[in-house]
Amino acid sequence: MNNLIIGGVVQNSTAEWLYEDALMGTNLDYEIHLAECPNEDHDDCWENVGSETWLIGFMECEPSEPKAWCAKAGAHDSFGFKPDPMAEYSAIMGEVYTQVVASQWAADCRMCSPCYPEQGDLDSPGNFPTYSLPPDMYGENTPEIEIVKLTEELVNKDEH
Repeated sequence: MNNLIIGGVVQNSTAEWLYEDALMGTNLDYEIHLAECPNEDHDDCWENVGSETWLIGFMECEPSEPKAWCAKAGAHDSFGFKPDPMAEYSAIMGEVYTQVVASQWAADCRMCSPCYPEQGDLDSPGNFPTYSLPPDMYGENTPEIEIVKLTEELVNKDEH
């Protein structure tokens, strides 16, 4: 595995334990709601519609920080998120797919379809070093890829 590792994409249904980690993460849609809503109690104004975006292994940061990721371009200038360097992995979980943007784990995968350009398909073996979820996240649905633990030099090369 070389030193250039790309982000990985996996179907949520492939990673058996992903939802448990998501519930410990940040519901980005709820954070946006909190930033925009003037109410103090959100029981009557927030509705969980089941298609939220979850950040797993991220930490809050100033939007101006390098590598900050914010919800919408030009909006919500008061907060941002970036991968947590102490997390085992950092991922953005959508309704169907999860993008692994940093991890202590990697696998050689093929490139994704044009829907996820320059990212690796964690469901398909190939030749591109790709950040992966930890192997124990997959349960019985382990894809046909070899997932390896990265050395500390590779994990911290970009400070996540």
